[in-house]
Amino acid sequence: MKKKNFNLPDWQNKTKLEKVLTIGSFALCIIVLILCIIQLVSKINLIKIYEPLLGITLLLGSIQYWKNNKPLAITCLLSSIYIIVISIIIIFK
Repeated sequence: MKKKNFNLPDWQNKTKLEKVLTIGSFALCIIVLILCIIQLVSKINLIKIYEPLLGITLLLGSIQYWKNNKPLAITCLLSSIYIIVISIIIIFK
């Protein structure tokens, strides 16, 4: 069985869109981590803020992986849809 190579392109070979998606995804991950730490340390409930951001981060990841690794992109897409639906349920509950 032939092994597929799923290497992502390095920074110099990425298009402008891929670079913007990478930077945006990284920024959203940092924001989600900061919000999760704030929620752990304090008694403030921030799940309504960081849960949709987590879904958007996965959606950006699925767009990034679409050309190089379709199974991973589909998994990220389905996960992001699930998280966004759950966050809508949490927000309107």
